[in-house]
Amino acid sequence: VSNPMPEFVGGEHELWRFLALNIKYPEVANKAGYEAHVIAQFIVEKDGTISHAKVKKIKEGAYDSRCRVYGYKVEEKDYPELKPQAKEALEKEVIRIVEMMPKWNPGQKNGKPVRVRYNLPISFQLN
Repeated sequence: VSNPMPEFVGGEHELWRFLALNIKYPEVANKAGYEAHVIAQFIVEKDGTISHAKVKKIKEGAYDSRCRVYGYKVEEKDYPELKPQAKEALEKEVIRIVEMMPKWNPGQKNGKPVRVRYNLPISFQLN
C-alpha cells in the first residue's frame, strides 16, 4: 500500500508557479540588501487545508532551493540597521503566502487521509 505525501493541486510545478505569482520581496528587505533562505513549516490537514504556518528556520544569505524569490537592488548602499525589520518582513511574507494557499491533496496512510507536517524551502535573493 503506497502512502502518498500531501501534494499541491497540480503538482510541484503548480506550487512553484503559485509562489512565483503571489510572493513579494519585502521592500525593507530589499532596501537593507537582506537575503535569506527560509524554511516554512505547516500542516496539511486531512481535508487538504493548511494550518499551523510558521517559519521553522531562517538563514541569512541566499541558498539554493527550488523556489527563489528575486528582488532588485535599487539603492547603492545597504542599510544594515534595517536587518531586524528585514528578517521580520521575510518571515511575515512567508507566513502570509502559506496561509493563502488553496487546499492541497492530503497525505494518506493505509488509504486514509492523514495530517502531515510539511517543510517548504524558499530563498530570497537580490539581483
